[in-house]
Amino acid sequence: MEVLENLQELKELNQRQANVDFESMLHQYKEFEEQQKQQELEEDEQEMK
Repeated sequence: MEVLENLQELKELNQRQANVDFESMLHQYKEFEEQQKQQELEEDEQEMK
């Protein structure tokens, strides 16, 4: 019975730690997109030279 309780505690702990920070994720994605656009612009400029 004690093992079952410990398992339940671990399960609850994992659920608490698995919370996703969507604002942070969106911010990182936006930065990634901006970097990709900048890189594409630089590559286009290099091709034009």
